[in-house]
Order: sequence, then structure tokens, then C-alpha cells
Amino acid sequence: MDVSYGDSQRFRFPAHYSTAMKKYYGEHKNALILLDWPRCFGDVMPVESLWKQMLDELTENKIKVVSENKLWEEIHKVWHKICTADFVLRRLNQISVSLEQVVNNQGAYVD
Repeated sequence: MDVSYGDSQRFRFPAHYSTAMKKYYGEHKNALILLDWPRCFGDVMPVESLWKQMLDELTENKIKVVSENKLWEEIHKVWHKICTADFVLRRLNQISVSLEQVVNNQGAYVD
């Protein structure tokens, strides 16, 4: 697979197509099997849900950061506020439900 191009999920988010990741993929392409992850599956991934909730929290509270240390401090606060054991269990339990919805929708986007 040409890692500089793709319509899969892994290339939609900056961390997934960073220079470092592209380099890693390129250097290990013979040892890796990269599976396409359709765009409509982003909502099934619990980590993406966590990041979205964290960003929403930071945005809604109009958090302003003036330094890298302040940014990490705010991320730490939001992480501990959102990423509770209950949150993790709900996200994990939702995976099978969401995957079933994707199958029932013949691969279409699910809420």
C-alpha cells in the first residue's frame, strides 16, 4: 500500500498520517499488514470518542493556554474528569453494539 495516499480511517487523523508514522510504515511495509478502516467506522473507536470528548470539554470551557506546561495541566485535568472507570466500561461495551449497527447498515455510518 502506498502510505502517502489512502482513503482509509488511519489517514483521517493527524496522528495517523504524521511524518513519523509514514516513515515507520515505509520502513516496515514488508512486516506489516495494513487493513483499510472505512471512514464510517471512526465512531466505533473508543479512543477517538475519548479525544473528541476531551476536545469538546476544553472548547466548551474556553480553556486558554499560554504555555506547554499549562496545556499539559489542562489535558491532565480533563483526562481525569472524563476517563473514569465508568466511561471506559461504557465505551468498551458500546463497541459490539456499534459494530452490529455498522453491519446492519451495510457499512454505513452509525451514530
